[in-house]
Amino acid sequence: MTPAYKFHPLANVLPLSEGAEFDRLVADIAEHGLLNPITVHDEMILDGRNRQRACHAAGVAPSYVPYKGKEPAAFVLSQNLARRHLGLSERAMVAARLAMLKDGQRQVGNFAQVPTQQQAAQLAGVSERSVKSARVVLQQGTPELQEAVIRGRVAVHHAEKAARESPEAQAELLAAVDAGRTFQSWQSNYGRKKRATDLAATTKAMPVGEGRWPVILADPPWPFEVYAPNKQVSYPAYHYPPLSLAEIKALPLAKLAFKDCVLFLWTTVPLWRETFEVLDAWGFEYQSGLVWDKEIPGLGYWVRGQHELLLIATRGKPPFPATENVPASVIRERRREHSRKPEAAYTIIERMFPDLPKLELFARQRRPGWDVWGNETDKFGNVQVVAS
Repeated sequence: MTPAYKFHPLANVLPLSEGAEFDRLVADIAEHGLLNPITVHDEMILDGRNRQRACHAAGVAPSYVPYKGKEPAAFVLSQNLARRHLGLSERAMVAARLAMLKDGQRQVGNFAQVPTQQQAAQLAGVSERSVKSARVVLQQGTPELQEAVIRGRVAVHHAEKAARESPEAQAELLAAVDAGRTFQSWQSNYGRKKRATDLAATTKAMPVGEGRWPVILADPPWPFEVYAPNKQVSYPAYHYPPLSLAEIKALPLAKLAFKDCVLFLWTTVPLWRETFEVLDAWGFEYQSGLVWDKEIPGLGYWVRGQHELLLIATRGKPPFPATENVPASVIRERRREHSRKPEAAYTIIERMFPDLPKLELFARQRRPGWDVWGNETDKFGNVQVVAS
């Protein structure tokens, strides 16, 4: 049986055929024989690696011819690029592999004519910039990321950006691609996570005290005037002493919050206007919010209130939550004792910002992973966490 030749390093800059493409080659050779002989240079295959593999798979004896030219690199590319229908990113990877053969070898023996990066780009018909991107992928990317570019799943300029990040980030990109998401969506989401990680590291290193917390949840004792004397038990003042609007505005949120901070603020529809006055006084800008559907209607003069509002406001530039952790805007959880907030609200905040230090103002129970402030922090006993 004819012995199999090893592959020449110049030939190995190209990816091997796999899958259906290789199966078609095997079937063609099995039916018609090897019509295009395999080219050998320096006792190694310069062109025809896939044909040799297919011959062995088809049980056909391969034939070989010696290379007689003077530019083996140009020969390899000219024989393969058009025939293999490689895209621009795949060509860039080929050119980068070709140019990188010169590193420590270019002036030695048979590698003396390996092209420079610029020449390799010209031979492959791509820009030198794309070859530089491919080089980063080959030097810093995981094998899986490199394979994704070689197989045309990820554009080389996108892969370059991912290759500069951690292996975990590269794996996330490939998972996003497999899920049909765009590079831009992955990049945006990864940026959110990275900012949150950096913010967590910064704030956790700070001593507990002023200016530390990037996430604050507040449920201030809002003033609410009673118009129905026989319904006092339903109003806040029956359960705790409320603060005046001026006193709430004067709370030192600006000193407690980190410079980049997300504030979750509980309020009600009748106090909508006053709530924005408080946000202005605290130095926060309204962004969005959630609605808590209590499932049971309460009291009211115009409508019977069945919901409360959890506003989201920011100061500085805190990170957005990761896209997979962005919640729906409605919490549906049956109301319990007066002033007791739904457990789902805490779960949502923890999911949105899992690693960031959190502070709850006017807390009525202690919760793992949170700092609390208030004079009723043990009112509702141990926390029972439920899924939202």
